Amino acid sequence: MPESENPPPKESEDSENPTAPTDLTTSEFHERADAYLEELVNRLEEKQESTPDVEVEYSVSRSLDS
Repeated sequence: MPESENPPPKESEDSENPTAPTDLTTSEFHERADAYLEELVNRLEEKQESTPDVEVEYSVSRSLDS
């Protein structure tokens, strides 16, 4: 958990020329990925409600190797 309610973002390097991999645990990666996908689906569903030409369907597929 963050040390404060609204922590400042970490300094990021130039995304065009990364020098080191991001220091994330597998668990943290999955938490961030899930949060991103949830936000994306929410925004697309909002757009769907206001635009008849947009149709949103979210589907999850998991590998049997996991």
